[in-house]
Amino acid sequence: MAESGPRRPWLARRKPLGWALLAALVVLTGNASAADPGPPQSATIVADKSAQTLSQAWRIDNDAMIEVHNVRGNVDISAGEAGRASLEGSLGSGSKLVVAGDAKHLELRVEPADQEHSWFGTHGPRSDSELTLKVPAGASVKLELVSADGKVTGIDGKSLNVEVVSGKLTLSSGAPQVDVESVSGDVNLAATRA
Repeated sequence: MAESGPRRPWLARRKPLGWALLAALVVLTGNASAADPGPPQSATIVADKSAQTLSQAWRIDNDAMIEVHNVRGNVDISAGEAGRASLEGSLGSGSKLVVAGDAKHLELRVEPADQEHSWFGTHGPRSDSELTLKVPAGASVKLELVSADGKVTGIDGKSLNVEVVSGKLTLSSGAPQVDVESVSGDVNLAATRA
């Protein structure tokens, strides 16, 4: 006598259900880690031969100090979610991004990837790095640029300190203490607090 179908139909339905539950668990675990990225930890991201896409997030204090250093390209810092810093953009080839700090102090530094060629040998990274950083509005910002453009908007923390050699700056801030130094770049500053 030939059987038509599985002897235990509930077992046949169980395997797809198990895979569906496993997939749901993976999705939920991924979303939980995206919701709470954790404080900054020391890390280095390297873009040796081609540009590297950046997508990082950290949990930081609302009044944290944010330091960004970039030799060439563009840096855009704006107000984002409370308690969170998020970085998007691209790291130019021949560059590395050094991340340091904790919940009170986040530092992002773009440097040449090749340690044998110092700033004096190659004048920094070979390609532009484009950094878009969103931080809490109450953060303080220190931005140091060489031949990079910078834009800071919506940051009302204790201080805004910007130094640039030859890039263009667009700044809109309500920080009570603002210090801007530029050697030969254009500066457009709008104070949003009286």
